Amino acid sequence: MASKKQVPLPEGMARVRFVMLEADVPNGNLSDFTNAITNALRSGHQKALAASTNGHPKDPPVGDSVDTTAEAAEEETEGDAATNSAASAPKTSKPKKYISKPKVLDLDLTSGGKSLADFLNEKNPDGYNAKYLAIAAWFKEYRKTDTITVDHVFTCFKSMGWSFGTMADLTGPLRDLKRQSKGDIEEGRFTINHIGIGLVEKMTNGD
Repeated sequence: MASKKQVPLPEGMARVRFVMLEADVPNGNLSDFTNAITNALRSGHQKALAASTNGHPKDPPVGDSVDTTAEAAEEETEGDAATNSAASAPKTSKPKKYISKPKVLDLDLTSGGKSLADFLNEKNPDGYNAKYLAIAAWFKEYRKTDTITVDHVFTCFKSMGWSFGTMADLTGPLRDLKRQSKGDIEEGRFTINHIGIGLVEKMTNGD
């Protein structure tokens, strides 16, 4: 009779066979038979343990497992620390441009040696830069105000019925005047200089 082919077991599995014995024994010898069965079971158990130990790699020592876990935790901690450090680093902010929201000031534009309207009509400045410069010159000469803001310009434009058109940043012409060396500007406050005053004095009929 052909022997039954053994089917390979998956890795990590062990085959255990328990054989039931049947025998006719004389009375009085049951204890010997019981001892024989017990010894057979103990021998089979030891063989199964030996097969499971020799047939598969042993588990790594506990110390190695702890060391590896500690190293991984240390690397993760260092990575988190670097991320937190980058997130908490102060950001470099760019300098903000001074863009004023214009408002009408309560100013006296009519009294004195010459009203604003008479002065600007006489000079007839052409273009935004020329108008800004003429307004600064009027405040310096007739109001003893050396420094003006966009609010001063806005108030004068409204008084003269002039429009800013589509201009979004009303400080733009003041910065242009500074680049042209006609005055200085700091945080939106413009101070006309002698170059600017001289140019306004020469203005007539849009020159």
